[in-house]
Amino acid sequence: SGHFVPKFTTISWALCIPSACSADDAKSAIQSGLSQLNTTSGIKFVVDVNPDMCYVQQKTLSYTKETIGV
Repeated sequence: SGHFVPKFTTISWALCIPSACSADDAKSAIQSGLSQLNTTSGIKFVVDVNPDMCYVQQKTLSYTKETIGV
């Protein structure tokens, strides 16, 4: 019989990219980084980027008393 490799648990990573990039851009970057490992390690990495998990950090706006009073 063949060698059985169990399915490992999901690994969640965080990736900081420019706000102009999309979830597909992030997925492509990760796949590109893992491509050599996919061909040489015997392990197949499957990348999935959920667009709902992508967000842009918003700068907090601070107003002075003068700005609010005008």
